[in-house]
Amino acid sequence: MCSLGKKMLEEKNKTFDPHVFSNMQTDARYMVVGQNPGFDECQVGLPFIGAAGENFDKTLAKNGLKREDFYVTNCTKCHTLANKAPDHQYRKTCSKILYLEIAVMRPRLIVTLGAQAFDFFCSDKKISDHLGDIVMSDLGPIFPIYHPSPRNWNLKERRDKIEANIKLLSRLIKKLNKG
Repeated sequence: MCSLGKKMLEEKNKTFDPHVFSNMQTDARYMVVGQNPGFDECQVGLPFIGAAGENFDKTLAKNGLKREDFYVTNCTKCHTLANKAPDHQYRKTCSKILYLEIAVMRPRLIVTLGAQAFDFFCSDKKISDHLGDIVMSDLGPIFPIYHPSPRNWNLKERRDKIEANIKLLSRLIKKLNKG
């Protein structure tokens, strides 16, 4: 549908399909939305399985949650070379797919990982002002968390914030599951 997805990509001496859609966890009641797939994700065909995904999974596990509790997807469905943030046009083109995913899944809560994903749902707000909050959007309740990328993970203040927010998310999901 756009220049990102019309051709195979070449990176790290490999040619690959840039598309990665979701983990297809269709019985999940909660959704995780990230920015876009990275190189590792394209190699396996699953979202959020690289270093950031490992950080996320470990922190979920410490708090009694697992990846299978979530339908995992991205705002932009294709990898961008050098892992650059997708521009507005790419996000706009892929938004049709994300809107369909949300309509089909009807998640009780959408967890956004990083500013790009949060901006998709709440473009008039800054992620740093709403960490640990539930923010209402036209598409449902949003729970923003900093992206657990290696860059953020290596900054103690950011890692602590990510871990605290996932701990809070765990408590929230346990309450939602009870009632």
